[in-house]
Amino acid sequence: MSPMNRGRRTRLLTTRRLALCLIIITGIGLVYTISALGNPEYIQGRASDTVRNAVSAAGSARERLLHGPAGHKGEDIFCDGVVDDGRIVVVVKTGATEALEKVPAQLATSLRCIAKPVIVSDLNQTVGRHQIHNVLAGADAGVIASNPDFEIYRKQQLLAKSGSLEDLPSLSTMPIAKEDWRTKGKTAAWGLDKYKFLHMVEKAWELQPGKDWYIFIEADTYLSYRNLRIFLEKYDPSTPLYFGSPVKMWEHKPKPLWFGYGGSGFILSGAVVRDWTTNHPGLANEWDKKIGKMWFGDFVVADALNDELHVQLTDAWPMLHNNEPNVAAFSPDTWCKPVVTMHHLTSRDFDDVYHAELAVRGKPFRFRDVYRHFYDFGLPFKREFWDNLAGEEPEFELKVVENNLEHFSGAFDPKSLKDPHQFFSGCQLACVQNEKCFQFTWSMTTSDGGDRQTECHLTKVFRKGRKRETEKWTDKKTGAKWERNWISGWRSNRISKFVEEHDECS
Repeated sequence: MSPMNRGRRTRLLTTRRLALCLIIITGIGLVYTISALGNPEYIQGRASDTVRNAVSAAGSARERLLHGPAGHKGEDIFCDGVVDDGRIVVVVKTGATEALEKVPAQLATSLRCIAKPVIVSDLNQTVGRHQIHNVLAGADAGVIASNPDFEIYRKQQLLAKSGSLEDLPSLSTMPIAKEDWRTKGKTAAWGLDKYKFLHMVEKAWELQPGKDWYIFIEADTYLSYRNLRIFLEKYDPSTPLYFGSPVKMWEHKPKPLWFGYGGSGFILSGAVVRDWTTNHPGLANEWDKKIGKMWFGDFVVADALNDELHVQLTDAWPMLHNNEPNVAAFSPDTWCKPVVTMHHLTSRDFDDVYHAELAVRGKPFRFRDVYRHFYDFGLPFKREFWDNLAGEEPEFELKVVENNLEHFSGAFDPKSLKDPHQFFSGCQLACVQNEKCFQFTWSMTTSDGGDRQTECHLTKVFRKGRKRETEKWTDKKTGAKWERNWISGWRSNRISKFVEEHDECS
């Protein structure tokens, strides 16, 4: 037989065998279809079971995050070695108009190892297995009834009583009752918030008395519970201590008073809260009548602690940090410091910071690790319509001096570069000539009348910053139209060198 004929016969046998297999399979299928096990209802039921199982698995994952036992590890090591032994009380302050939007992401990430976080607000609500406590329910009755700051509170309670909580979001844009230069543009919810601070300290003791430490954070604050425990190990909770990221209230009399910025979180030792609730019962209600003339609730805490308990702030910056990763201040001073809190986080930010902490696999989570995770591509050389905040915080600014042009050569007229404020290139040169400078911001303000004002700011920290579009306004007195633009620059090579040389932290 020729090779060609043998090939044809082989293909023919193969085809016949395949056909026979198909007939057998079809027959078996018919038998199962007719039988009790293979009828259409059974097949459809099996498919439905598969779908139900998939949905159930997805629901169980969400359930474990919001309702399941705290400390559940799943497939990661986030809670390994982090035992919530009940010595530290974590208190989250939120508001009725934002609670259900912000708190779930925080619980699913930052607070997943906390067994019983205390969540306080201005309305009783629930999120998963967690109760949200209305800490203003026990505020001074006269203040609640007549203080204009409580107008939004009264509306919220009416919505709750009438079963109309779906209308709560409409109150989020309600303007503040009393506006001044500090509160201009703020909402009524922001104006009510300052009354919660003292009451939440008392509520924390009521719900979980006799603990070693009480930390109070916002709903957009990320907390590294592992680092918090490490930070507190060196302190004695039986001594009166008040930790925070310091802000100075210059208007306080007879002299300025430092308070812990609420967004970064503040920490009170058990000794302070015990003294407060035992020896000063009703302190929050007494202060309700004073708070209307004050601006910030975090300052109210410092003022009350100073006046009533004679306790002042202990600086805990940068561990208790007042910004999100894009604005966090990276420098030799912060690089190897542990991150206990970060503020202004969105739900996506919570997830990103959570995974950044997860990546260090149980080691202390440091600012170095935040930079590695959020700045994969480093920082740019120059960016227009951008403010990297070089001039935002005076404590990080470097002095701007005239540029040394003795050895300068280039395409520019040296005279235009001598004053760093005059042009962007001069500001850039000033940063190059200052070895401590990591980045700079140059802004130009012009009017339709030909006026021109420029500013150069240098800083010893590095960060990304924020987009900043052209600002435009009209002078009410002269009618002149003004606009201001920002350009930011980074010494990318200097930053990269620092990052490479400080890869390890002891």
